[in-house]
Amino acid sequence: MSAERRPGGREGVPPGAPSLLAGVAVLAAALSVLPLVDGPGWFVDAVVVVVVVGLVGVVLDALTSSALVRTGAQVLAALMVLTALYAPGSGVLGLLPGPGAFASGRLLVDEGMAVVRSSLPPVADPQGLRLLVVGGVGAVAVAVDLLAVRLGRVSAAGAPLLALVATAAALQRTGLPVAAFVVAAVPYLLLLRAESRWREGRWGRTATRWRRGGGRATRPRPPLVAVAATAAVALLAAVVVPALGPWGGTGLLGAQGWGGGPAGSGPGGARVNPLLSLADDLGERSDATALTYRLEGGGPATEPLRLVTVDVFDGDTWRPRDDGSPLQPLEEGVPEPPGLDVGAAVDAGVAVPQVLQVQVAALRQEYLPAPYPATAVELQPDAGDWGVRPGTLDLVGEGGTTTTEGQTYTVRSLRLVPDAADLVEVGGPPASVRTTWTELPDDLPPAIGELAEQVAGDGEPLQRVARLQAFFRDDGGFTYSEEAPGGTGAGSVAAFLDRRSGYCVHFASAMALMARSLGLPARVSVGFLPGTAQADGSYRVRLSDAHAWPEVYLGSDGWVRFEPTPGVRTGAAPRWSTVDAADAAVAAQEEAQSPAPAPAPAPAEPGPAGQVPEADGAAPGASDPAADAGAPVLALSLLAGALLLVVALGPAAAAGVLRRRRWRAARRAAAAGSPTALVERAEEDLRRGLADLGLAPQASDTPRAEERRRARLAGVEPDDGDGHGDRSPVLAGVAAHGAGEGTGSSRPTVADPRPASTTAPLPQEAAEVEEAVGVRDRLRRQREALEAAHYGVPQPQVEIEVEGPGAVDDRGRRARAAAREARVDVDVVLAAIAARCPRRQRWRARWVPMARLRR
Repeated sequence: MSAERRPGGREGVPPGAPSLLAGVAVLAAALSVLPLVDGPGWFVDAVVVVVVVGLVGVVLDALTSSALVRTGAQVLAALMVLTALYAPGSGVLGLLPGPGAFASGRLLVDEGMAVVRSSLPPVADPQGLRLLVVGGVGAVAVAVDLLAVRLGRVSAAGAPLLALVATAAALQRTGLPVAAFVVAAVPYLLLLRAESRWREGRWGRTATRWRRGGGRATRPRPPLVAVAATAAVALLAAVVVPALGPWGGTGLLGAQGWGGGPAGSGPGGARVNPLLSLADDLGERSDATALTYRLEGGGPATEPLRLVTVDVFDGDTWRPRDDGSPLQPLEEGVPEPPGLDVGAAVDAGVAVPQVLQVQVAALRQEYLPAPYPATAVELQPDAGDWGVRPGTLDLVGEGGTTTTEGQTYTVRSLRLVPDAADLVEVGGPPASVRTTWTELPDDLPPAIGELAEQVAGDGEPLQRVARLQAFFRDDGGFTYSEEAPGGTGAGSVAAFLDRRSGYCVHFASAMALMARSLGLPARVSVGFLPGTAQADGSYRVRLSDAHAWPEVYLGSDGWVRFEPTPGVRTGAAPRWSTVDAADAAVAAQEEAQSPAPAPAPAPAEPGPAGQVPEADGAAPGASDPAADAGAPVLALSLLAGALLLVVALGPAAAAGVLRRRRWRAARRAAAAGSPTALVERAEEDLRRGLADLGLAPQASDTPRAEERRRARLAGVEPDDGDGHGDRSPVLAGVAAHGAGEGTGSSRPTVADPRPASTTAPLPQEAAEVEEAVGVRDRLRRQREALEAAHYGVPQPQVEIEVEGPGAVDDRGRRARAAAREARVDVDVVLAAIAARCPRRQRWRARWVPMARLRR
C-alpha cells in the first residue's frame, strides 16, 4: 500500500466529510417523523446515536479497511448507546449489551408495539416507543454510512433514507408536508453533489483497492447484493410499518403544515390523544368544533362524552388496556356496564335513559364519543367497522376506521343520577376487578400512598373517595394550570402533589393512583366536557373541551365518575361525590341498621294503699313527678327554640366560616408563591354565590362569555373592550406574577361602602353599587385576571402599597391586600346581581347558601 494512503481513506476527500454529510442526511430525514410523536425528546436521543455512529466510522477509517469490522463496530456502538439510554444498569459493565439488556429491550419493544397498534399519530413517547423510533433511526444511520461512506454508493444510500421518509408520509393522515420533504431531500442532494466532485478519489477502501505488488486494481464491481437487500428492506418497512397501527395515509405530499400538537389538528381533521403523558405541557388548544349533538326531549347536558378508558399506568403514561380480546361488533348490541344492574337502576331512578343525535365536525378519532354507559348505537351504513370493548364499553373503530366530517349517529345511553345513599357500598368489588384496577407502578413514591391515607381517613369507600376529591377541589390549595408540574416517570405525580398545580390529566391521574393505593379500583377516562348550549337547543363541543376524569368502582354500583379538577374548568362536582353527601348517606345507613330501642317497662302495680311503689334507690318522701311536669315542658320548649334558631341561622353561619377558610387558604397559597390562587378563589367564590341565587354558570362558557352574562345580570352594559376603565388591577398583577415580571404604577384600592360580611352581601340598589365602585370594571378585572392565570395573557404587574411599620414578609402583605380587594370585587358584583333578583331568591341565597356549603 502506498505510504500516503490511509487504510480507509480516499484521495482528495477531507477526513470525516462524507460521514458528516451522511449523518446530516439521516437526521434531516428523521425530522419527518417529528409530527408522529409528541415532543422532541426522542429526536435528541436520535442525534446522539447518529453522532456516535459517524464518529466510530471516522475513527475506524484510519485503522482498518474492512467494511465488516467497521460496520460491526458501528452496530455495537449504537447498541451501547441504546442500552445506556433505555436500559441503564442492565448492560455488562453498564454499557455492553448483555442478556439483561436484551430482555429489557424486548419488553420495551413490546410496549412500543402496543402503542403503535392502539394509537393514531401524534402518539405519546413512552420508553418503548422511543426505543423503536431511535433504534430505527440508528439502523438507517448505519446503513447509509455503509453504502455512502464505506462502499461509495450514494445513490443506493437513498433507499434507507427514502424508507424513513416514506414511513412518515404513510403514517400522516394528510401526507407529508412539502416543507418536510424539501428538508429531507436537500442534504441527500448535497451528498450526491459531493460524491460527484470527489469521484476521482473514489469513496471507500474497496473503491481504491490496491494490488499486493503495487499499482491500482481495476474498478470493483458494484455491491449489487447489498444495494438490492437495502432497497428491499426499505420498501418492506414503508409498506409494513403503516399496517401495524390504525393509520391510513393519503399520499406522500399534503397541504397540512409541518408539525403537530396533541390534537393533531389540520385541514384533514383533529383528534384527542388517548395516551396521557404526565410530563407534557397542555399546549395550545384549538377552539374548532369537534362535534355537535342534541338531546331528544330537551333538558340540560350534564355528563361528559367519553372517548376511551385508559387504565394502564406505566409510570409515565396512561394507555388503554390491551388484553388481546376481540371487539364485539356494534351490530350485535352493547353489553351491560360492568357492576351495574341496568333494569334495577332504571326502576330506582338512579339511571335515566336518554337519546343523543350526534354530528361529527372536525374530530377524526378511532373512538366514538358517547356518554357512559351507552346502551345502543345506530350508525349510517357507510360509517365503517365499529366494535365495542366489553370490559370498558369503549366504541372502537376497526381496520383504520375513524369518525369523518358530517358523520351522524344516534346514541342511546343512561344518565346516571344516583344519590350518595345509592352508592354506599354493601359489598366489595369482585376479586378480578380489585386485582386488575389497583395495580401501581413499582417506582411510585411511597409518599403518595401515605398522603392518600392521611387525606382519605377511615370510613366507607364513598367517604374516602369524596375526601380525595375535596382535597383536590377545595381543601388542598390546588390550582389549574396548563403547564406540567415537572418530574419524570411516577415522580411527575409527586411533583404535582408538591407544586399543587396542573391540568386535568394530573388531577385525574393523582386521584386515581391515590385511590388505588387505598385498595379502591380506579381508572381514568378521556373525552369531552358537555359543551356549550346553542340557541337552537343543540350543544357544541370544541376540541379545547377535551378532558380527563377518574372513575372509581363502588361495590354493586360499578364505575362511578368523580371530578377532582377545580370548578373553574369543570363546574360543580357531581352531587353524589361531595363529603357532606357521603357522610350523610353513611350516617343514615348506620341509623337504619342500628337495633330498635327496648320497649318501656310496664307500670308497676299499685300498692295496698293505692300508691305506686317508689323506684329502687328513690329517697323516701321524694316529690311526685306529676308535680314537676311543667319543668320538662319548659326545657323542651327552650330546646326546640334553640334548634329552630340553629336551623335558621346555621347554614348562613357555616357558609361564612367555610368562605373565610377558603379565602385564608388561597391567601396563604398566594403568599407561598402561587400566582393563580387568589384568581381561582375569586372565580370559585363568585360562581358559588351565583349558584345560590339560582344563576349557576355553564361549565363550558369562556371567561368573556361569562363576563357578558354577569354584566347583563347586574343590569350594566358589558365591557366593549375599548380600553375604558382601570387597566392595572391588583388582582391581575398578582395573577400575572411568575408568568413574567411587569411594571406599572400602583393604584389606590377603591373602598367598598359596605362592611364585609361572612356571606355575599345582597341588599343594595344596582344603580348605587355601579355608581360607587363600578361593577363593569370589577367584572372586567376578574375576567382579565382569569385569562392571565389560565392562558398566559400578559398583564402589567402592579406593586401593592401596604403601609405599616415592622412588616417582615412583603409577599404576605401583598397577598392580604390582593385578597381583600378580590373579595370586595366578588361582594360588589354579587350585590349588584342580587339587587335585580326576586326577594325569594335573595333570601334563599342569604339564609340557605347551599353552594357555599358544598366542600
